[in-house]
Formats: sequence, structure tokens, C-alpha cells
Amino acid sequence: MVSKNYYQKTTGYPAHLSVGAVLFDSENKVAGLYFQEIKTEDNYFYGLKDVYFLMRESLELGETLEQAVYRGLMEEMGAGGEIKAFLGSIKTTFEKNNIPIEKTTLYFLVKLISFDESRRLEDGDICAEIKWLPIDELILKMRNQAKRLQIDDLDESEILERAKVVLGL
Repeated sequence: MVSKNYYQKTTGYPAHLSVGAVLFDSENKVAGLYFQEIKTEDNYFYGLKDVYFLMRESLELGETLEQAVYRGLMEEMGAGGEIKAFLGSIKTTFEKNNIPIEKTTLYFLVKLISFDESRRLEDGDICAEIKWLPIDELILKMRNQAKRLQIDDLDESEILERAKVVLGL
């Protein structure tokens, strides 16, 4: 029985594990969460404008990686899908309250099965618009936003490049 979530950062243990998803549809377009402005004050990215993210979700107590992917897709996008491949990870470091946090996100390629935006969870990510973009367009947007804002955690293009290989694009 798991009684403590070892994957979420705490003051004494500043490492964090998340899952992410490259959700693609029948036309091989990818779902991006687009924020005109991030208005959730406790969000590390608070105040940023014109940014795209892939779905990312923290693991809950006792949850498997796959369960976290499926929950995250439903909560953030109202989407159901089928995991097709593990795409690898991105590790970043950032500061929150003057404490350096090491964040590792494990990414999965997921084929869209169902989509109903009304099923999204009412939280900070509901402010994001879901945009279906050709993968190369989303790669370019992510590279440009990371350069523009000088924040490495905004560039998930490496994972999108891996998804292209798996999808044969």
C-alpha cells in the first residue's frame, strides 16, 4: 500500500515526475494547449502570453504512468486515447520559491479515440484553447516560444520530433 507520493516535489525533496502526451488524430494533427495568457497565480508560468504546451500531468498517489496519461488527457483536453509508444523524457530545472526543482516528464504518443471538451476538468488548464496543428507547425511554435521567453521547459519540440519518427512522417 502506497502512503506517500514520492513523485511530487516537496520542500525537502525537490524532484518531480510528470507524464506528457503527444495526442494525434486521424490526420496526424497534434493537440496543443494554447494559452493567450496564463492567469493561474500558483502556476510557474504565471503571466506568460502566447504559449503552447503538450498535455502534462503530475502523478497522483498510487497511480501508474498509463493511468496518469489517460487522466491527464481527460482532465486537460476532454480526450480519450490509446497509448501507442513511449517517446522518452525531458528533464528541466526551474526555481519555485527560491528552491531549485528538477522536473522529469515522461512522454507518450497517444492516438485520439474520443474528444469532448465539455468533459475537461474546471481548473487552470481549462483556460487553454485546444488547437489541432500539423506537427511541424507545433514544433516551430515551441522552438520560437522557448527562444522568445528564454525558458527551456517551453520547448517540447524534441519529443514532437520523436513522434514524427514513430508516426513515419
